[in-house]
Formats: sequence, C-alpha cells, structure tokens
Amino acid sequence: MTARKVKILVVIRDDSFRSRVVQILRFRIKDSKDIHEMRSIEEAIEHLEARRDDYGLIVFESRGSSRTLLRAMIDLGREAAVIVCGTDEQVVSEFKGSEVPVVFLSIDSVLDQLTKTVKSLELSGKIPLFQENESEYLGIRVDLLPTLGPLEANVYMLILDGRYVPIFKKGDRVTISDIKHFIEKIPDQVFYFRRDECKDLLQSQIQRLESALTEVPLDSQRVEHVISENFGIVRDVVSQIGFTPEAQRVAVNSVMLTIKLLGASPKLKTILTDLKEKEGGYISSHSIYLGKVACALAHKVGWRSQSTYFKLTLAAFLHDISLKEDRLALVRDLELFEKSGNGEPEEIREIRIHPARAAEYARQFQEIPSEVEQIVAQHHERPDGTGFPRGLVVRYFTPLSALFVIAQDLVVFLNAAPEKDLSFEKFFEEKELDYNVGIFRKLARAIRTDTTLV
Repeated sequence: MTARKVKILVVIRDDSFRSRVVQILRFRIKDSKDIHEMRSIEEAIEHLEARRDDYGLIVFESRGSSRTLLRAMIDLGREAAVIVCGTDEQVVSEFKGSEVPVVFLSIDSVLDQLTKTVKSLELSGKIPLFQENESEYLGIRVDLLPTLGPLEANVYMLILDGRYVPIFKKGDRVTISDIKHFIEKIPDQVFYFRRDECKDLLQSQIQRLESALTEVPLDSQRVEHVISENFGIVRDVVSQIGFTPEAQRVAVNSVMLTIKLLGASPKLKTILTDLKEKEGGYISSHSIYLGKVACALAHKVGWRSQSTYFKLTLAAFLHDISLKEDRLALVRDLELFEKSGNGEPEEIREIRIHPARAAEYARQFQEIPSEVEQIVAQHHERPDGTGFPRGLVVRYFTPLSALFVIAQDLVVFLNAAPEKDLSFEKFFEEKELDYNVGIFRKLARAIRTDTTLV
C-alpha cells in the first residue's frame, strides 16, 4: 500500500481542543491545507452534502448519545473513516462491523490516543497511508539534554499554534532543574533540534567517544554512562532521519568503547556484577548488556578475535534500536503477545518487522561484515521454526546468529533468576529441548564445559 494524499475533516466546537487535535494530525500529513477545520456539526453536514471535498478521515466530536448526527456524518462522508470523540461509547455500537470504519475515543483520551488510533487505521488498510510530514526539526528526549554538556545547537519546543520556539541557546549547559521547569508544566514535552544542526550534535558526541577511547586507565562508570546516553541519542536520530554517517560513527565508537571495557577476556561474572548496577531505559541497558554477554560466550567457546566481538556488540547495539517503547522489546513470543490483546495492530507489526529494520540499518553502514546483518535479522528466530519474522529452522542459522540467540535467552534467564541459581547447568536444563539440534547443540556443549557463570 503506497502513500497518497488524504484529506481530513476535523469537527470540534472548542477552539483550543480542536487546535491541539489538528496539531497532532499535522505530524501525519504533508500539506496542512488538507486538514479542514469546522466548529459546527451543522456546517460540516452542509459542507458534506455539497460534496465539496472527498475525505479519507473525519474526526468528529459527539458529546451526547444521539446517533442521528453520527449517521449523517457517516453517510455523507461516504467511504471516510470516522473517529468519534465523545462521552458515550454506545453511540457507535450499531456501526461496529460496518463497511465504514468507526472508532470511538473518549474525550479525555483523544490527545493521548489519536496518533495510535490513526496509525492503526492505516496499518489495517481502513484508510490510505498518510504522507508523513518531514519536519525540519528533530525530537530528542528531555532526559538526554543535561548529559550533553554545552549545547552544540539551539533547543526548541513546539507550542500549540504549531510554531517552534527556542528555549535553550547554543553553548548553554542544561541542568536537571531546567528540564523540570518545563516538564512540570507539560509532562509529555519533547524538545527539538533543527535538522540541519543535528550533524554538529553528533560530531560533539563522536569527539567525546574518541577522547574516552584514548583514556588510560578508563573510568568504567563514566564511560558506561557515555555509551548509554549515546545509544539514546542515536536511537532518537535514526528513528527520524536514518543512520547518517555521523550516527554510524557514534554507534561504531560506542561499540569499540564497549569492547575496550570488556578487555581481552570478557567474563560473565564481572558482567553480572555490572548488570546489578545498570541504569537507563530497558532497550539501551539491555542492548549494551547483551553485547557483553554475547562476547563472554564467544570467549568461552574459543571465538576470541576482536572482529567477532565487534560483530556481536554492534549487532546488540542495533537489534532493538527501531522499537519505540521498552515494553515492546520485552516481547519474546509474538503469537502469545498478539493473542493476549495487550498489543495494538501497529505495535504487533512494529515488533514483527523490527529484525528486518535492524538488518536494513546494518546494510547502511560502510565497511562492516555482512554477518552483522544476518545476526540482527535472525535474532528472534528459533531453531524449531517458531520464531519470527521468517520462521527459520536451525539449518538457516549462522554460528554467530545462534550464539546471539543463546545470549539473549541467557540474559532473560539471568534477569529472572535469583543469584543463587546463576549456573549454566540450570539454564541449559530449561533449554535442553530447544538447543538439542545442529549448531545450537554444539554451542551448548561447548558452553556447558564449565557450569558456573565465570
């Protein structure tokens, strides 16, 4: 399904509320002229009766329980999907299962749920894919700003009328109290850099990482923090503009710094100690920790080259970077997650395709081994064919891909197990049926030669 122009009709009486709804929709559509605003339902019905425009989506406020006006909007909107913003969900009951998609959002949840609802309608094919607006501004999470030191560019916030206004200037040092000043007023606030200044931001991080690489001795705690924050920066940048050359250098330098911290003989016991003190969001801490565990297992089976460590650590850096929420990275069984009803269609699709996205990111890198692409593409496959996205069986796994899957399983086990149960023997007892085939069986035997996690 390809993107094409979609017109939207927004019918909401309150000017401020309507303005915020339109602001959200502007992020999903290239030309703001394709969003038609109206205050009056009667005016909207008259407009639709005149057939002045064909709409793909109508966002309609209905604070009562009358179905008459809703029926008129649906009939006159022809094939347009309708999102009803109301107080009584029963108003849409008779339209469920109809050919025209009708979705209800309570008034209180509209601002939080509108984007997710629109994306769900897109992915289910009920409305055409919007041509998303390519903003000249890039969002960055507020918790990253205090770690950047003197800012390499102005920082902006988006206000209700759609304008970006500067709040911090280039050269400023942003403190946690500065951030609290804004997020106490607007808890979900996002801060922005101009797209054309993103290169300067990444270049400053490259210099920090290169400086850390030359340190003797390494301040491991400080360096771990630098690696974690740069993962967050790269994740934000890549989700919006892809892996630019500068973002690639940040990723590679972060990987090289991780390998330097591990040393020539990475030991799981040391890594476990670090895990107890991990910081940051799940995706960043999990990705960094997974790379370390994978390298420790590689060392254990005799794969001890710097090239092997680089492949595994970069694969760990990339494997979940496209996922937008930590809770999505926790999903191991996609079929079970889908049946649970806890995931929206867009979230299920996001989980399903993220290995392929990670492989695409790997292909964007210059001069890295193709095995990195294979590792991330296969990181949710299982030797018996029950994994995703392709349902591969054991004969299609590369040796490093199989070791990476074992490392992931071990990380999950270690996170859940009490310290007294941290042994390879218990782990492999749980995985005996899964790993009793092909390359998985060979790796399991090699790792189990020592039953303690050292």
